[in-house]
Amino acid sequence: DHLPSGMRRVLARLADVPVAVFAADWQLVWWNQGWAALLGDPLASPPRMRNFARDRFPVGTGQTPLVRWPVTDTD
Repeated sequence: DHLPSGMRRVLARLADVPVAVFAADWQLVWWNQGWAALLGDPLASPPRMRNFARDRFPVGTGQTPLVRWPVTDTD
């Protein structure tokens, strides 16, 4: 997917912040090094698996999510 130049400028200014850009269908289209360091490098997964909605909410695939989010209790 194409990112407009204005969007690229905004993302460049967020260099120290973990950032990812998703398309309307939740397909991951861009990420920075901070995001990859925090959540894992998306290049390790095939492009079809880089969809946030499919990863978090699998439907009848028998597949498990790529990353198990830790559950913590604040009480």
